Amino acid sequence: MKYVNANDVLPEELLSIIQKYYQGGYLYIPKGNYCKVRKQIDYKIELEKRNWHIYLKHGDCTVTYSVYKVRRRS
Repeated sequence: MKYVNANDVLPEELLSIIQKYYQGGYLYIPKGNYCKVRKQIDYKIELEKRNWHIYLKHGDCTVTYSVYKVRRRS
């Protein structure tokens, strides 16, 4: 990543709007693929929720099965 002078890259109108909010420091502008990354994160969150609901619904069955299996051997 290299630093570029905003005067060389941005139009004057946009530069004046940005200067109203932030002056005299470094400003990081991320690449445009942020939306894609955000969708991947949302998908992972949805999978975690789905897995949690499955665990809550069927979690007791696995414990019961394990206990039943132990009792049957005794």
